[in-house]
Amino acid sequence: MFYPQFLVIKTIIETKIKSILISLLILIFAIPSYAGCEYKSDLQVDELQIGNMISWITVSENNTDKFIIQKSKEGIDFEIVGEIPCAGNSTKEKKYRYLDTSLGAEKAYFRLVQVDNDGVENYTPTVLVNRNVVNNFMITSMSSTQTDGIFSISIRSNLDGNLALNTNQISERKLIDSKFLPIVEGLNVLTIDVANYDNGIYELDFILVGEKESIVIQKVDTDKVPNISYVVKK
Repeated sequence: MFYPQFLVIKTIIETKIKSILISLLILIFAIPSYAGCEYKSDLQVDELQIGNMISWITVSENNTDKFIIQKSKEGIDFEIVGEIPCAGNSTKEKKYRYLDTSLGAEKAYFRLVQVDNDGVENYTPTVLVNRNVVNNFMITSMSSTQTDGIFSISIRSNLDGNLALNTNQISERKLIDSKFLPIVEGLNVLTIDVANYDNGIYELDFILVGEKESIVIQKVDTDKVPNISYVVKK
């Protein structure tokens, strides 16, 4: 027997079911997938003799791409000083560190920009650092610390001046030489002649405006000097 009311009710039910399904699909696709990370604590900056160590810990990450470390002198205009890859996806603690070796800044502002895989940027609060130790110069590279004559060293300076060099013989625990080396702002390549020194270990103390950096070298016979062959692929 034919029941028109049954067909009407069936049609209404099917229409409502379709409407509910469509609404659910719209809701699902309208909600963006979560991306970003959760931090264990605030951004931390520790003052070291050679610069500022920025560190942070994440406890979870989802679709993360990279961290961009930004720095500012006045807290308004920030510049990028480094990048570190993110974990991508993680539910475990991840520790990150970045050493900023910029010279001469007594006050600095730092923040992170965490970038997701889809390009969305998430900023951390800004951290202010007032340094007690101002970096006026930094040793960037050197020749072999075992030498029979000439020792070369590269120093990046934040100012012009006279760099004091004190040479100490470690075995005798005494100062054997002291001199001043003129340097300019920027990169300086200095050569130190130790050919007349006795074989042994020496400490070289570089001092500029009260700031001191020390390295240890060894005077050896010629046949003991390392044969350095170093090629950088371009």
